[in-house]
Amino acid sequence: MKKLYIPLLALVIFLSESIFVTTFSGGFFTSDKIFVPRFLMIFLVFMAVYSGNRTALYYSFVIGILFDVVYTEILGIYLFIFPLITYGISKVMKILQNNIFVVSFMSLVAIAILEMIVYGMNALLGFVSMTFQQFLSDRLVPTLILNAIVILIIAYPLRKFLLKYSEEENNEILFRKKTK
Repeated sequence: MKKLYIPLLALVIFLSESIFVTTFSGGFFTSDKIFVPRFLMIFLVFMAVYSGNRTALYYSFVIGILFDVVYTEILGIYLFIFPLITYGISKVMKILQNNIFVVSFMSLVAIAILEMIVYGMNALLGFVSMTFQQFLSDRLVPTLILNAIVILIIAYPLRKFLLKYSEEENNEILFRKKTK
């Protein structure tokens, strides 16, 4: 049963992004700013730091293809971007301290990189009607603010959960090795 905790959490986070957009797209945010929830990217960064790089890469591939199939018109963008950013952040975090503040900041960096790559790909394909300056002020900054608020709320519980899960998984592996 414990092996299902991470996939179920990933599924809940995947669904919560669309629920958030549906719930708050009406009258709550009445400005012309675009708030994009990137809860999955936050989850993948925290997972890369606290659960291990390999596990995070597997999840980033699966989540990327699922994200492409459900939300985008072009298959492959998120399939490659999620693992690429997850891998890059995990390598950078080997140099930096992995305290919760640095990981939270790196989550925002990952979200900014993700948004800029998606904007660039969509601009390259002709799907974007806003200039880069409009993108920065109307989409990137509001997205970073929204996700910073979410990080403030979920960072500590998510870190605690992933550390506990990782410790239990490591203990289980050690137990299997001792019994052989």
